[in-house]
Amino acid sequence: MPITSHGLPEPIQLRDVQPRRGEPMALKPLILSREDVVLYGDGGSAKSYLGLAASVSISAGLPILGIEPNQRLRVALLDWEADGVTHLERMQALLPDVQPADFPDLLYVPCGGVPLANQVDRLRDIIERHQIEFVMIDSVAFACDGPPEDAAVAMRFFNALKRLQVGSLLIAHVNRSGDTSKPFGSTFFHNSPRMTWHSRKVYEDENRVDVRLTNSKPYSGGAKAKPMGFRIEGFQDRRVAISPIGVATDDREPVGESTTLKARIVEVLRGGALTYEELAERLDAPINTVRRTVARHASVFVVLKNQRPHRLALVSDQTNPTPKRTVKEDSNGTAISLSSRKKRTKGQDRGFSRTPVCPVVLPAEDEVVKNDPVPVPEVPTEDGLDEPESQPPAIFTVLNANPIERPLPDEEPPEYVLADPVLLANWKRRYPGWPSVKASA
Repeated sequence: MPITSHGLPEPIQLRDVQPRRGEPMALKPLILSREDVVLYGDGGSAKSYLGLAASVSISAGLPILGIEPNQRLRVALLDWEADGVTHLERMQALLPDVQPADFPDLLYVPCGGVPLANQVDRLRDIIERHQIEFVMIDSVAFACDGPPEDAAVAMRFFNALKRLQVGSLLIAHVNRSGDTSKPFGSTFFHNSPRMTWHSRKVYEDENRVDVRLTNSKPYSGGAKAKPMGFRIEGFQDRRVAISPIGVATDDREPVGESTTLKARIVEVLRGGALTYEELAERLDAPINTVRRTVARHASVFVVLKNQRPHRLALVSDQTNPTPKRTVKEDSNGTAISLSSRKKRTKGQDRGFSRTPVCPVVLPAEDEVVKNDPVPVPEVPTEDGLDEPESQPPAIFTVLNANPIERPLPDEEPPEYVLADPVLLANWKRRYPGWPSVKASA
């Protein structure tokens, strides 16, 4: 369309407007070729790395993300946040077998220090001279001319972006309130672009990052795209490969709600077992909050007690979870088998779960009912304290200690008392590492 001296298109009869032709997606389903897309996430969620990889992909026509681009476009990187060296090193890692002279054309435009709205004329001239068709802006907050929460600031940003007349990928941050349904700032940063994606890190180590992309706002008001997962690995040897990975589709974030801590813990633990400290660091959450959440969902999370320090994992990932145990006796009073106990009936002994337990006195031999399962007392523990490797298979009590509370590491361990000498012998043989055990008087 003809452009006026003000940099705006000339008016035209609506019937004469030329419809768009061809595929609207440059990189399906992530990137639109002629419209604005926001990719937002918390720090460390690899959004800038993914944005650069997508830009290189549509510039070179290479499936760097494991997705074949539908179009090749001339791309410019408008950078308000980093520097050219950082982006060059990332591109070299993404294309380790390509000589620098053969790198795809990706125009780097340093923009730091001046808001987008104040350099539209400069950028329009650059775009026209280099015939740029698509831009990546990193990042939106630094390109604004005021607080991103201000609606007027957001509107000035998108008005300036519109004057560039190219498609765009906008890298943005997430609200610190924990709301992941929209980018940080005014609601216009969610409503103005044609599509938005939320990036969340679900696993990280020194050589690898796994991220999950959730389609927060679908294209053209249609159905949301399915969540996507990407694994970025090879940081240590500077040969970075990005590959799609499967993600769960049954726990998408509800519209307008933030992800629960339980769901975030589940996502992280899908990458492997972690300690409480590692989990709290990955989630950027208080460790006590993580402990309480794990304790409330014992059917979902399990403590791997055979590792030091103890690690948390998903129950569904454990092929042989340790059952609660009960003991049966044969005709001689010897423990012969262990079995899972699903629930207690009202009135059965509850061990240490609520009240102190006195030493158990067995009835006379002629009153003993053989093969009667002996309930295993449950020892309450504070979250994170080391627990014995498994519960002892017999009723016991504690002397010189409050049975409700575990002793601290520097305190003298309590003395455990077994009521039956046969079970005592079996217990000592099976659990030699337990504190001192003796038969009750």
